[in-house]
Amino acid sequence: MKTTNLLAELFVIGVWGLIWCIPIFKEILNPKYFNYLFSPNFNSAIIILAIIYFLGMCVNFLSDLIFSYFDKKIAEKHGGKNMLHGLRSRILLSTSDASNYMFQRRSFIRIFRANTFNFILILISFIIDL
Repeated sequence: MKTTNLLAELFVIGVWGLIWCIPIFKEILNPKYFNYLFSPNFNSAIIILAIIYFLGMCVNFLSDLIFSYFDKKIAEKHGGKNMLHGLRSRILLSTSDASNYMFQRRSFIRIFRANTFNFILILISFIIDL
């Protein structure tokens, strides 16, 4: 996977992760620091980007852990993990178009999984914040 694709994935996931963290930051941080953090200036932008990247990595990892159960169930229906790895290798070696398509699909799946996890946490954080 290209580095730019990975960074884009983590950024998208992290932005949605930041949404459920805002109510938490509101409660934890002093109002002066919270307002500074979300003010439009260069210093706070750097901090927010670092938080987004970190949240993207954490949410991506946690969603992989949570959805690995479903991966195993799906793999069992289609001959097991080893069978799927073999089929995936054939696709990767066949043509560059097929390989690019597969990488794109995997990227969509990772973003969808992580944002499913994010949306659940967004709902919980906004219910608690009410």
